Amino acid sequence: MGKYFSNICTVLGLIAVTFAAAGCFEEFDEWSKDLFTPGEQLQEELNFELETTMAEIDAVGSLKSDSAKLEGFKAIAGREKLLKEAQAYMVRPVAKKVFSSSAKEEILITLINNPNFCLEAKKEILFNLNKLAEENKINVLRAINNRGALKK
Repeated sequence: MGKYFSNICTVLGLIAVTFAAAGCFEEFDEWSKDLFTPGEQLQEELNFELETTMAEIDAVGSLKSDSAKLEGFKAIAGREKLLKEAQAYMVRPVAKKVFSSSAKEEILITLINNPNFCLEAKKEILFNLNKLAEENKINVLRAINNRGALKK
């Protein structure tokens, strides 16, 4: 009977310690929120947004149908707040995984016409122009030229 009572006391003690520790963890969680500055929280959110967009770009690139890739990539390229890192990242999958040169042109021109089009994306487009047919290269270069100067 003594051993049985001892085991019950041990279990009850473990349960009490667990509840006490859970309360401490909750307090630590509240306290640790104050450790991050608003800038760090914003950077963490931007990193998450970038990683999510990059995963979406990869998912669109893995589609079998060129028309589905065209639709998916154009939807991403046209997003008003598309991060510059995501813009640059998107160019290579478009150049390599979209079969139709005219579809590549359409996607890249959508990206070029994005209000937040950036120099990094422009550079990636220029480095990957060789993956387009001559007529499509000319149209993409014309769109870049018509776009004018970009902010860094």
